[in-house]
Amino acid sequence: MCNRRKRAAGVVESSPILTFILWVFIANTGVLYLKFEINKIWECHDGAQQGHQVPHFA
Repeated sequence: MCNRRKRAAGVVESSPILTFILWVFIANTGVLYLKFEINKIWECHDGAQQGHQVPHFA
């Protein structure tokens, strides 16, 4: 009965697999953005080792 109402309203049916794949892609873009931004920080401080303190303001 619910599917009939959706079709009557013009709602496009979507595959749960496709929805999941899109969700995974969108959810991971934030993680990738954060990784790229952190890598920019490492590139600014050439030669800095892990645990080494660097100035926050140049």
